[in-house]
Amino acid sequence: MTMLIIRNIAEVCTGPVGPVRLDEPDLLTRYRDAAVAIDAGKILWIKSHYDEPLPEGAQVIDAGGG
Repeated sequence: MTMLIIRNIAEVCTGPVGPVRLDEPDLLTRYRDAAVAIDAGKILWIKSHYDEPLPEGAQVIDAGGG
């Protein structure tokens, strides 16, 4: 299966499993101008300001954000 990289995402937020209350924003990690790599249906990584060379053969989607 080909790795998929979605880049130029304005912002990705990750946090603990379950809901996060609005008065607890410190529980979230924010990635601005983000990229996400997906392989075999699993997220491999999330990075901010991704400017590394693309892996050979990766499918790239530009989200147009940022």
